[in-house]
Amino acid sequence: MMDLNFYSLKATGKTIADLTSAAPLISARTAVNVAWPNDEDDCDRLRTVRQIDDAGLLPVPIFAARRLKSKKHLFDLTEKLRFAGVQGQAMVVGGDPSDASGPFNNTMDLLRTEWVEKYAIKRVTLPGFPEGNAAIGL
Repeated sequence: MMDLNFYSLKATGKTIADLTSAAPLISARTAVNVAWPNDEDDCDRLRTVRQIDDAGLLPVPIFAARRLKSKKHLFDLTEKLRFAGVQGQAMVVGGDPSDASGPFNNTMDLLRTEWVEKYAIKRVTLPGFPEGNAAIGL
């Protein structure tokens, strides 16, 4: 028998309608990673997080280090995401841009701040690329 409890979900503003329509088939409070695509801004991500939370699922924002403009941007965005329904989980990635928008060049730069402690983030996940990632030369 297949274990259907072992999967990961990801949503963007463009895919949220499909996810929310499938939500009744998904176990309550299942984690859903909220991607940070090039063509969506912080407001789009906040709206996606709210819809995931409203659907009874657990939004897990992906923080792309190289997309953050400053430490203030990281902290302000985290505050807004918490208000929108994020509860102590985050995924941290370097992000696809080759040049950083601010002080964070990679995941470790972001994790070296007091961010995890300040916002009581209990679970930080990191990505794996078993099939490679052209954006980072894998």
